[in-house]
Amino acid sequence: MVRLEKDITDRDKYNRLLRYVWLGDMLINQTLVEQGFAKSYSYPPDIKYQDRFVAAEKKAREDKLGLWTACVSTNATVAPTTAISPAAQSSASNPSCTIKGNISASGEKIYHPQGCGSYSKTTIDEKRGERWFCTEAEAQSSGWRRALNCP
Repeated sequence: MVRLEKDITDRDKYNRLLRYVWLGDMLINQTLVEQGFAKSYSYPPDIKYQDRFVAAEKKAREDKLGLWTACVSTNATVAPTTAISPAAQSSASNPSCTIKGNISASGEKIYHPQGCGSYSKTTIDEKRGERWFCTEAEAQSSGWRRALNCP
């Protein structure tokens, strides 16, 4: 029998239902992390099984399962690149470059155009590799994705 268990919070800021999923006595959330198909993310106050998830992710990483498997390419090609000067990397001095390139806690590169829900509270720390973009095309071609809370 499948059972959904609520912790403290009912929904996240995107209005998604937050639940632990049980199949009999198996915690599916934990199983996904153990097998390397999910990462452990706990946000207070919803931390009931945080210790289990952290331990499961540690073991999956050690065992190199799923997400933690080494990506092997038999025909990798290294393409030469042109170094970008620090002056060219920073668009903060150009007032038309208003798109914020932020690096999340998990290392994901996310850009925030004006009008996105988190634009005003997003800060740029160029020492961490965060940057400003003049166009969305520039951000995307640099490997950044659009924030999910943008209209």
